[in-house]
Amino acid sequence: MFRLTVDAKGVIVEADAAASRLLERELVGVSVDVLAGGDHARLRKAVAPDEARPMARTLKLGQRYVDVAFGAADVSSSRHVWVADRTTETTVLRLLELGLDLACTATDGLHFDYLSPSWEKTLGWSLEELRARPFVEFVHPEDVPATAAVAEEMLASQGVVQLFRNRYRHKSGSWVWLEWMARVADNMFWASARDVTRLVEVEARQTRTLREMEQFSYAAAHDLKAPLRRITSLARSAVMALEAGDNEKLVKRLEQIAAAGEDGSSVVEAALEYACLGGEVTTAPADVEDAIGAALRRSGVLHGGAPLSAKGPEGVTVRYHKEGLVAAITNLLDNAKKYGDGSAISITWDNSAHGGAWIAVADQGRGFDPEWAERVWEPAWRGHSDVAGHGFGLAKVRKLIESMGGAVRASSPGPGKGAVFVIELEL
Repeated sequence: MFRLTVDAKGVIVEADAAASRLLERELVGVSVDVLAGGDHARLRKAVAPDEARPMARTLKLGQRYVDVAFGAADVSSSRHVWVADRTTETTVLRLLELGLDLACTATDGLHFDYLSPSWEKTLGWSLEELRARPFVEFVHPEDVPATAAVAEEMLASQGVVQLFRNRYRHKSGSWVWLEWMARVADNMFWASARDVTRLVEVEARQTRTLREMEQFSYAAAHDLKAPLRRITSLARSAVMALEAGDNEKLVKRLEQIAAAGEDGSSVVEAALEYACLGGEVTTAPADVEDAIGAALRRSGVLHGGAPLSAKGPEGVTVRYHKEGLVAAITNLLDNAKKYGDGSAISITWDNSAHGGAWIAVADQGRGFDPEWAERVWEPAWRGHSDVAGHGFGLAKVRKLIESMGGAVRASSPGPGKGAVFVIELEL
């Protein structure tokens, strides 16, 4: 910042060295119009003898922006003029307006002050709506304690940059994951955030995939142990029968070995089929009733003896991969038949409140403990060991639906009270 003194005629009579360096010229004896930025009339009025009020202007000098503050006129009608170069600030603000990141400041620790335009694009709220309420009201309730703790830490260690994540409410009601880089300087919060919702979803899938691989390896090894033990035991018995010349027993043992081998092979096939699923697939808009009809014909429940009902409105259209959705529904119908113990099976569908669609398959059979609602989707997990199978059916359903950008959920009132399995798809 530098200071000038201007007389009643608008001529600069005094200027410090900083002024001449900034404007790259000698200023004493020069008209104050040099600061006008083209607005000579307004600037002349500001330094006129009859204008005694302090005034402030932001002017453009070539490629520079400056704040010009005019002090009140003294008894000799001279005025002091203070000039502050704000070119860097203006450049930064213009860059922020073009940026994808969400930049902000908060002066009182409760309300936003400056917000870059990208906030509105990312969260749907107008900048005025975001400033009108304490920012903590936009934070997910589960993330409020951690966010408050980070804020307190930043206030206590001014200048230290903090990295953290939390969820902010979108105007639509959904939640957006934001990754922050923030610091406090002079008791003001300075922060930049970016939308990492997609990244968080990918990380969650990767974490779950790693966990599933561990479960998969353990379960596959466990399921293979039984037929391998039987094969080993039966082979020894067959050798003994061969040595004893007991051909009848030898043939019986060989048949049992073959059956045990088929059991082991079915475990491997189920595991390989599940492992080959994955990755995003190409989807297209289509009526869900087409996929439901194909699944009903493929599953065999129409001829299974159990009462069956199918109900839903016409014209429910979402994006899906037809073969993948048909396979997923078929698995749910087969699951209902297997664990329904002959009870009624229903398949229903409708549009979702948020704009997608849902498909539900329900039975009145064995059900499960409500605590198993998430575990039933894990690969090689079986809640009823007395029923034939390897535990990959529901895991395949989840993998198929998630490859289309959808989701699954399951619920049951408890053992013996039936179960409902739901597929949710987006528009």
